[in-house]
Amino acid sequence: MLKQLKIYILVIAMSFVACNDDNEVTPLFEEESNTRVISQLEKYETILKSSQNGWKAAYQPDEDQAIFDIHFIFNEDNTVAITSDYNNGEDDLPSTYRVDIGQLPELIFENYSLLHKLFEVESFALGAEYEFVIDEISEEKIVLKSESDNGDQSQVTLVPASTTDKDQIQANQVQEERLKDDFDNKEFRTLIITDNTDTEVFKSNFSFNPVLRKANITGKNTITCAITSEVVPLKITETGFDFIKPVTIDGTEFASFMFDENSNSFTSTVGNLTATLSGRDTPGLYNEDVLLIENGKRSTYGYDIIKHGTTTSQSQSFWNIVTAIDANLLALGDGDKMGFYVLTVEPTNKKAYLKFGSAKIDGSNNSFNASYEYDLEISCDNIFKLTYVGLYDTGNGTGLANYWKNSVQPLLDFWASSDGFLYEEAGNFKTDLVDFSNPAGKFIKVNNNTDNFYGIWWDYSN
Repeated sequence: MLKQLKIYILVIAMSFVACNDDNEVTPLFEEESNTRVISQLEKYETILKSSQNGWKAAYQPDEDQAIFDIHFIFNEDNTVAITSDYNNGEDDLPSTYRVDIGQLPELIFENYSLLHKLFEVESFALGAEYEFVIDEISEEKIVLKSESDNGDQSQVTLVPASTTDKDQIQANQVQEERLKDDFDNKEFRTLIITDNTDTEVFKSNFSFNPVLRKANITGKNTITCAITSEVVPLKITETGFDFIKPVTIDGTEFASFMFDENSNSFTSTVGNLTATLSGRDTPGLYNEDVLLIENGKRSTYGYDIIKHGTTTSQSQSFWNIVTAIDANLLALGDGDKMGFYVLTVEPTNKKAYLKFGSAKIDGSNNSFNASYEYDLEISCDNIFKLTYVGLYDTGNGTGLANYWKNSVQPLLDFWASSDGFLYEEAGNFKTDLVDFSNPAGKFIKVNNNTDNFYGIWWDYSN
């Protein structure tokens, strides 16, 4: 039979005392009231200790916070054993508990343990509690409400645990470990959505805050460039994790993810779309410095070997290309070497033009230049990509460009990298010879981050 014990804290003698002036009678009624309260609290304690396998709770301190699965065993000696799926169980310290009376009956966890940890993290960000008002208690259910909340009190409901609940909660700890940013020793965590043709339709960066159990998703639709940016709380499950509230991406809701040990990733399939959370060597969404180029604030870029000299910011791959070009030009027998290059970008026309300039080995001032044309694309995932078109006539014909083409091919090939570039702003331009206020930038190959160019923006705006 259901033993429902509701909280009614009444001083049963109140009406009698109110109409009786005999002070000697009052202690008798107070004693009876105290006895009733003590008896009621003892019943509460008996119920706490009555569940054979302990109690389990899905604790969500606030509707905008994560859910934490917790198992409790209340012992006769007023100790409580706690097992959770949080922080690999490191905060599941043994504690003591007390059933007491304040303004209302209370359940208080006394010694520092999991609930105290949840209470204090990130300056009390979770709104968690370790002192509760007992709102409802029976052998089937215990409802606890936060003692310190004003207005609508957050609550946690304990129900009798099964023989396997404790072990399952403990086993779920591994899923949270798999969510952590450094789980698979990859530099980046990404959430990528593909369709049934395996085409990537959404790419995002994913980071996980294990303290608050929240995920940060920032990404773009690869076709429309629509941006999605959300911070979402999670619940750990036996097979992976759930978003507390489904994340809607391009009209499709994603909620439950399962871990695949073969691919070392979490996946969720809805209709013809599959979302995959995994570690990668490249980010899902690159930084947005490239938008300075796309918006016309960076237009003429390059490097002058003669005037700029060297810098530790320049990569070895750049100097390898210079060495190769110098050798090629030397073979032509004209006394030339590489002097400079200039890359002019026209994002509105989706074009870019590379000007190559020579310098004389003997140091004389006779120099020449030739130009080459590229198609320019800046993708929704912020990748800068050039496709080689051919020789470009600036008004003096393409004879020299054609004559030099094989010699400068290493430079032409670098900029025509099939996977494109990540672009990063690099402060003010500075080398061993110059220190300019002009902005510097670095183009980094997507497929090899050690293969990159450092240069100056001659034409720019802020």
